Amino acid sequence: FPNPFNYSTQIRYYVPKELNGESVSMKVTDSLGKEIVTLVNEPKSEGFHQIEFDAHFYKLTSGNYFYQIQVGDHVDSKKMNYMK
Repeated sequence: FPNPFNYSTQIRYYVPKELNGESVSMKVTDSLGKEIVTLVNEPKSEGFHQIEFDAHFYKLTSGNYFYQIQVGDHVDSKKMNYMK
């Protein structure tokens, strides 16, 4: 689970049946809103999915980061605490 994490974390999300096949977008930003990476940008089937975010790969410093997921019209944002 994302908080807190050291080096990498698994981000889990769910695509409901009514949005089956809809495009899913997930982006990670820093605390100032600067985009770090787009982790997902493609249609996904119904069900649970997960993606790994490796902060060490992006040479990030310790701090707060956010991931924003958009599935269809639904948008959600969550905070992650990266601790080296």
